[in-house]
This record gives sequence, C-alpha cells and structure tokens, in this order.
Amino acid sequence: MRCSAQVINRQFTTLYDEVMEQYMKELSQLHGLFDQHKAKPLIYENYPPTAGAIAWARDLYHRAKKPILKFKQHEGLLETPEGLEAKQKYLVFARAVDAYITQLYEAWEKSTLEIATDLLKQPILAAVNPVPEDTRKKKPPGKFRMPPLPYRLSVCFRSFLNFKFASTAS
Repeated sequence: MRCSAQVINRQFTTLYDEVMEQYMKELSQLHGLFDQHKAKPLIYENYPPTAGAIAWARDLYHRAKKPILKFKQHEGLLETPEGLEAKQKYLVFARAVDAYITQLYEAWEKSTLEIATDLLKQPILAAVNPVPEDTRKKKPPGKFRMPPLPYRLSVCFRSFLNFKFASTAS
C-alpha cells in the first residue's frame, strides 16, 4: 500500500513540474507580447486609445494571474524551486504591466486636464451671424446679448471632442 502512494506522489510531482514548465513558457510569451506591443498596443474595437491600451495590458495581466491563483490553492507548489522561479517571473511581469498602466493613466489625466481647462474657457455656442461690433460696445460688461434677427447658433465642439463623445457613448 505504501509503495502505491509513493508512485502516485511521484506521478503528481512530475505532472506539477510539467504544468509549471508550461506556465513559465506562457508567461514568457505574455511578457514578450507585452514588450513587443506596448509602444503600439493591440486595442480592442470601439475603445478609445488610452482606455484600449489599459484594457489590453490588464487582459495580459489577468491571463498571467489566473494560473498563479490556482497554484496558490495547492499548498507548497509555489515553494518548490520551479514555483519560486515562476512566482518571481510573474511578479516582474505584473510590476511592468502595473507601471505601464500607471504611466498611461497619468499621461492621459494630465493631457485631459489641460485640454478640459482650455475648453471650459471657450464658448459653447457661437452666433453664425455675429453681433455687429458697434452693438457689442454698447452692452454692459458681463451681459449676454443675442444677435439681431435672423440669427443661427452653432455648437463650438472641437472635432476631437466629437470623437471622445462617440467613443464613450457605447
């Protein structure tokens, strides 16, 4: 009876070694894919550029994380030499992805803040038939005056804002 338990343990150990080896290959492929495409990430359809890049990086991260969580459930598996190596390589990859996501978000936040601040200072509506210059001077400062009839108003959206609104509407 004791002999069959040892045989079973040996077979499971061999199986775990093969699983860990396969995980290491997949992790290396994920890291290579990340390094290869991080300058120009593979963005999912209908995603804005920054959100698409972040979603792509997070997807790679979760593909690497899921097996590690399964390995943690089996006591002692990550304490073997192969397990420790896999854990270390996973942490290097996870930190690289996290730094990439943080850098993308901070760059987006900075550019968006600058653009939004500038655009909030701009008028939303503009008269197609503007108020003649001589009538503008007569109005008290700070008061809005409608242009003389007939007039049309147009919305002053910048072309890149139309793209941003369209990409967030889905």
